Amino acid sequence: MYSTCTVFRQENGDIVLYTAVGDQSILFGNCDDIAKKFAKLEAFYRSIVPEKGLDRYSVINLKVKNQIICK
Repeated sequence: MYSTCTVFRQENGDIVLYTAVGDQSILFGNCDDIAKKFAKLEAFYRSIVPEKGLDRYSVINLKVKNQIICK
């Protein structure tokens, strides 16, 4: 299943994705370690979403090393 998203680059250089499905903001931060950040995002959708649901969190922060912070 594929979903669309909108990509924004903020004035400070951070990348933010806004998803069409789930109405979430995904904070990527800068482009450093982007493959690791996508791996964390995949882990979120594979592990957290099935347990907690897609609409539980509105912000997924991938900026912090080795962490996924959900609000």
